[in-house]
Amino acid sequence: MWRTSDPLSYGEAYMRLLVIPSPEVKAFHRTTSDECMVIATDGLWDVLTNDEAAKIALKVLQKKRGSKNAAQVATNYLLRFATQQR
Repeated sequence: MWRTSDPLSYGEAYMRLLVIPSPEVKAFHRTTSDECMVIATDGLWDVLTNDEAAKIALKVLQKKRGSKNAAQVATNYLLRFATQQR
């Protein structure tokens, strides 16, 4: 077995046209009124707006408030939602 440091190595060369090496980065000042932060890739942002993703995440988090795995449940829900929309 062998590994390479290049994630787009043998067998994935076609992805070089689709994957950009420079991510879009934004900085925000957080406040005490912030309820959640959604960090995602284009797989989510291609099918949801910022507001839609936030509303879905907040709805799930409010249902699971106090649960140890509330963030994981919200993440799983957004993943399923995004993959069903593609």
